[in-house]
Amino acid sequence: MTNWQANLKRILANHKRDKRNLPTHQGTTAPDAHQSSPAAVLHLDDTDLVKLMHCLNMTPENACTCAEAYAMLDQYTELVASDEQAKQLMPLVKNHMDMCPDCREEFEILLKIVHAENADSVER
Repeated sequence: MTNWQANLKRILANHKRDKRNLPTHQGTTAPDAHQSSPAAVLHLDDTDLVKLMHCLNMTPENACTCAEAYAMLDQYTELVASDEQAKQLMPLVKNHMDMCPDCREEFEILLKIVHAENADSVER
């Protein structure tokens, strides 16, 4: 999942939670049924809006999804570990790793494992 998608999901989840916590109208009919209720309006604070817009701006048109990045994670990690030009060879995966904290965390763990294995093989 791209970072902007994760941020949007978080914002919407917070909105749903906040919407459930609002008091409901006690009358038998809605006061203005044709108008949306205040709970239906999504309010973004400036920080969330700036983060979301930044992520949207940084996401290329043909960005890969988390599943696509994960499918190429082994190859990408091997390129990075061997000092190859991963950024030039796999730019969409590189961009995804820059934008998605969850995938980046998995990549960093895998990279540490590869570095440890390489160090063990050199010592032998």
